[in-house]
This record gives sequence, C-alpha cells and structure tokens, in this order.
Amino acid sequence: KRKKYISYPQKRTKEVIEITEEGKQRLLNLIPHYRKKRNWDSRMYLITYDVPETHKSHREFLRSFLKRLGCAMLQESVWIIPFDPRETLRSFIEDHNLSAVVIVSDMGKDAAIGNESLPSLICRIYKLDALNERYKEFLDMSQRKNFRNPFLITKYLSILRDDPQLPFALLPKGWLGGLAYHRYQTLCDNSLK
Repeated sequence: KRKKYISYPQKRTKEVIEITEEGKQRLLNLIPHYRKKRNWDSRMYLITYDVPETHKSHREFLRSFLKRLGCAMLQESVWIIPFDPRETLRSFIEDHNLSAVVIVSDMGKDAAIGNESLPSLICRIYKLDALNERYKEFLDMSQRKNFRNPFLITKYLSILRDDPQLPFALLPKGWLGGLAYHRYQTLCDNSLK
C-alpha cells in the first residue's frame, strides 16, 4: 500500500483489495516473458571489469545487473553475452555512479575460448543441459492429469525466469524451450475457460 501497488476502495473495510495501475505494471515486470524474436548479429561479447575492493557493494551490484542482462560468468570478473551490451552498461554505470572499469570486447563472429567450440562453451556456462532437463520435466508433468494448471504455470515461469533466452542459433539441438512455451500457452488458455 505504501508503494501504491494496492488500494482499499472501501474505507471502512480491508476485505476488498484492488491492484492499482502501478501494481499491475510491477507484476508485469516481475513475470518473465518468452521472447519469440531474438535477433542476433552472430557476435559474442566479452565483459571484464575491475572494481576496487573498497567498493565491494558496487561489484555485487554490477554482477547482479550482468546476470539480469543475460550474461554468463566465465571467471570472477569475466562474463560473456551474445548481445552488444556497451550502451546498456555505460548507462547503468553512469546512472548508478559506479566506480568501475568495465571493458567490453567484441569477440567477432568466430568466437571461441581456447579449444572449446562456441556451442560447447555456451551450453556449459549457461548450464543449458540442466535448463533443458527442467523443461522436459515440465512437459512430462503437463501430460499427467493429476497436476493443476496454476501449479504447472508457476513451474514454467520459474524455469523461464532462469532461461537466458539466447538467440535460437546458439541453442543446442533438442532444445525444449519453444515446445514448453506452447504448452504453457495452452495451460493459460485452459485456465481462462
């Protein structure tokens, strides 16, 4: 109520609660959304940073932002992302007055690190095998009659929240994210009936 996400339309009772427009917007921001289009310029970007030990909170704040941005950690201060993050990072650092040296390197179209191929690297650092296994479990559960739609919808959204939604060209063969999304849509449609 303090943040104006909910209101009590009847002053005498708190039995009826309404979600305000601000509350609806907040909920929409919290619920992950499946991106049907994922444009990609076939380039990978490497992000390295140096944050002084005296600004440890800045480092943690930057790390959490990198995760939300869709980066995956290679090493403590080395991250990778398939989208050009320069403008977004520049704005973030300026907006939050972070004391950090951040370097973004364009790895080009034939990106590789050491002897590991790009598909293998992506699969490993984004933990795509484990994520695909979670999609498989969701799909299996959705075939059984003893699971209720709200439970399955919540399960799907928890998986989608962890899915970096990489460009389709970077996903491994047999990726179940798209099929799971279609099953989720069916569950949502059935819940409305």
